[in-house]
Amino acid sequence: MRLWLLTIANPGVLYSTNPSTIATFLDEVANDWKRSRHLIRDWCEKPETFDRQVRAIAQRIDSRGSSQRLALVAQSDSSLPLAVYAPGVRAYMCWTGGYVKPFLDRLETHLPPNRYRLIPMYSMSTETIETVTCFRGSEVSFLPLASGVVYEFLEEGAADKYQHLLGPEELEIGKNYSMIVSDAYGLRRYQTEDIFRCESKVSGLPNLSFLRRRGLEYSFTGEKLTAEQLNIVYQELRKQYPNQFRNAFLTCFPCEPRTENLPHYRILLVGQNEVCLKGLGQQCDEHICELNAEYKSKRLTGRLGPVEFSTVTTAEFIKLTSNSKTNWDTQFKVLPLYREMIERTS
Repeated sequence: MRLWLLTIANPGVLYSTNPSTIATFLDEVANDWKRSRHLIRDWCEKPETFDRQVRAIAQRIDSRGSSQRLALVAQSDSSLPLAVYAPGVRAYMCWTGGYVKPFLDRLETHLPPNRYRLIPMYSMSTETIETVTCFRGSEVSFLPLASGVVYEFLEEGAADKYQHLLGPEELEIGKNYSMIVSDAYGLRRYQTEDIFRCESKVSGLPNLSFLRRRGLEYSFTGEKLTAEQLNIVYQELRKQYPNQFRNAFLTCFPCEPRTENLPHYRILLVGQNEVCLKGLGQQCDEHICELNAEYKSKRLTGRLGPVEFSTVTTAEFIKLTSNSKTNWDTQFKVLPLYREMIERTS
């Protein structure tokens, strides 16, 4: 149906909150062309079988050249690019924060940057307007400038106490902050749980780019896998395999290897190498599906790959996650280093 709508309407912009929606659709069109074009083929060959209201909708969204494009799709035995069935598309808008980079990379194979412009959607709050887009020539900024909203910020890591609140003009370039919003009188504060980085200053106001949710562990495509859910999985493993997991540390990190299309999660067993890994990844995957309906849905629809399970010694883990600028035990940050972790634990 999406292919049918796009071919008839020929829009100028594609929009989806999460890029995985567009990426999965374009992947499906390319990989399962005959099934994807089936509706259009019926539309061209048997238009009388369609309900009158459906034909009325098609007439309302019709655009110039739609008949020719529909015929091309119906007659082609091999998949056609977006530029053929929806040549009017010039840009696409989606979320670029969090861990969605694998889907953004996949989108670029269908929507090359030299033809299609990516418009990032940094603000997603349903409670209020978090940022207002500011255009100055070719430069785009995202400023806390909505009318009737009071903006305050907490530096990442600071306790949720009013003594730590900062005004927009007090933010420092390069630092991360969570946003607190309230009405024009400041009588009701709301912690959005959204983390922004102050990229620059525009007339004294911070140019904010959305990074992630504060309380969210990981989310490639809206599955919102939390620490609590993973702890339940770890506890289940320790119950089933008390000897193997008694003195071992378990952790999880998002995995986007260069050689695979689908992002997935890797659970790492630290401190114990004498463990049979057969079936453990699948078992963890099944546990997470039971705990997280969104994760299960994304696995079933092919947006996420299965969980992998790996082991590493304590010494190797410390070496992989240590940082020359800080002690590993005082500031443990696995995410910026997980590329090396993936390569060394595969």
